[in-house]
Amino acid sequence: MKCFFLFLSVFLFSCSFNKTKKNAKPVPKAVINKSNGDRVNENNLYSIPDGLSEDARNGIKRNIVYLIFTGKINETSKSSIIKGMKEVKAISKKTLFFKESAYLNKLAVKWQKECMIKRDIGFGKQVNYPKMLARLNYTMRYYPSSYAILIVDSDLTSYPEDYNNFVYGVSSYPRIIISTRRQEKNDLKHVVMHEFFHSLGLVGRKFDNDSGNEYRNNHCAYKGRVCLMNQVDVEGCLSGSEHSRLLSLERDILCPSCQQELEYICKYFKNLKGYNFW
Repeated sequence: MKCFFLFLSVFLFSCSFNKTKKNAKPVPKAVINKSNGDRVNENNLYSIPDGLSEDARNGIKRNIVYLIFTGKINETSKSSIIKGMKEVKAISKKTLFFKESAYLNKLAVKWQKECMIKRDIGFGKQVNYPKMLARLNYTMRYYPSSYAILIVDSDLTSYPEDYNNFVYGVSSYPRIIISTRRQEKNDLKHVVMHEFFHSLGLVGRKFDNDSGNEYRNNHCAYKGRVCLMNQVDVEGCLSGSEHSRLLSLERDILCPSCQQELEYICKYFKNLKGYNFW
């Protein structure tokens, strides 16, 4: 008798399992992304930015941007940085407030000295940006719900961890380091905008909307015109100064594909489960 009931239970469980499996809704193709397990459209054009996603999971909405300057940054460079960030605010429609801190500026001067390394002949003295970034990250823990942009007047390098030299800027959400050492006024504005848009998720799509060109290293490869999110000063790309000159001739600083992606990200985080994280 016990055997009969055991057999009946197994049979009913098996039928129930098969029925559930058979009648379950198929998982859509557009469901997985590199950051949180979800693609956001069928063509796999967009992916949700990791940093913003983690903030949303932790209930964090970042709106304050600390602009941190080392001692020798001139007023022209400061003005260009601020102008660029105001344009970011207008284009992204993200609520941003800009702040400076005399204390953080003082620390930045100290960090620059501590992270300065002497490279081989021809490279000169450069700031090791991974070490600088580590100091910035450690300190900014005491400034929650904020972004930080650190502007230094020295060249940036990743040596000896890597062999990147004369780096214009680096973005590691939610922190950015910018070098003014080799930037003209217009270039500097574009560099800070470029890096901050990286923080907001550009460029996360794999293929260009119109041409189908693959993106290289999270940079835009739109063929119709120059775009703020193009990669510059590497093999096969425009120089920073030429790119900036051509960019100034365009009505919109972002190409149509990057504008469309930014609009999607904005819409996604403005109403995420009923909350505005934008």
